[in-house]
Order: sequence, then C-alpha cells, then structure tokens
Amino acid sequence: MTRDQSFQDEPDPSLDFSAFPSVTCALDSGHRAHSADFGPGWYSSSGDGRFDLAEPLGTLYSADDVETATREYVGPSLRGRRKIKRELAERFVVSEITLPEGKNYADLGSRTAERFDVIRELLTTTDYDLTQTWAHAFEDRAKLDGVRYPTRFTLGEPNAWALYGPAGADPSITSISMIDGPTACTESGLQVVDGPGHSSSYRKIT
Repeated sequence: MTRDQSFQDEPDPSLDFSAFPSVTCALDSGHRAHSADFGPGWYSSSGDGRFDLAEPLGTLYSADDVETATREYVGPSLRGRRKIKRELAERFVVSEITLPEGKNYADLGSRTAERFDVIRELLTTTDYDLTQTWAHAFEDRAKLDGVRYPTRFTLGEPNAWALYGPAGADPSITSISMIDGPTACTESGLQVVDGPGHSSSYRKIT
C-alpha cells in the first residue's frame, strides 16, 4: 500500500442508488467563470469537467461565489501560489447566472454518501474517467439532476453545483451581472502580475 494508491472505487452495481442523499438549490443565483469570448450557458460533454456527462447530455458548473468560481478556473495555474499572469486573467469573466429551480442534486457534503462508498478522493482525484462514471450513476441510477460538492481549489463546505442538461450552449442562461477576470482575481485574494507568474493553457473543471 502506497500514498499514491487510489482508494475511491467505481459505483457498486449492487447498491440501490435511489436512496442517495440529495439536496435542492436554495440560492437564487450562482457564479460561473467562463471564457470572455463565450456566454455562461454551456453544458460540457468534453470530458474536461469532473462531473461531465457524455453526449447527448452535458454538465453546467456553477459556484456559490466569485472566489470559488475564480479559483476553479485558474486553479491548475496557481500551483500553490497567489500570482496569476494578466494574460490568463484577461481570458475569462465571472458571470452571475440564475439557477434553475426544483432540481435535486447528489449531496457530496452529506455523511450518508459514505454508505454508497463515496470518499473525499472523488473530489480531488485527477482520474476523470472515474469521477464521470460517478456522474453517470447520479444521473442514471439515482435519477438526480446534478451534483452538489466542495471544490478542489477551495476549503470548507460544499460550494458548487454541477447541473445536468442537453450538451452544448443554452442561450436561456444569461448573465445577470459580470465582472472581468482581473477584478475577479483581485476580489479572490489573487495577485495579477504583468511579469513572471503562473499561467497555463491547460484547465480542467473541478
């Protein structure tokens, strides 16, 4: 047994997922970091997101606040530091969006999820084939509309939503308000620098 050994297994096919703990969204709106060149309504099926579903479905990611949304977008570029290159910061914006009502999400902040063999590694592993297998279990076996979870690049209680829907753009999801990337970084305690910093074109949604 080694430290880098994975302990999160795939969903047990013998378990009844209809009793998986769930929660509804009590927020009126969420925050979504996205490319400045595109709108906020995108259900990802590319496999780059932790809980992406495969086409014809996809997953839209939203955070409770600007800081969570920002850190999820730039997280792979932080590498434990607080400096972000202006070039990266100017690539994205953070939109406040209206969240659909009446949706039920798999609650990964519930201790009851342990009874279905969920451990914290599901929220931090980079094995996205595994996490997406769980996403499909929540959608197909638990008949849930998405996932409520704590994000990889922040600490504390669950602070993000992964909502299932038809893959691709959803023009009905628009920005209530929007701030640019440099402002979002500053509000999130990150330093935007013009010189040496951390930047990368690689990004996964967590």
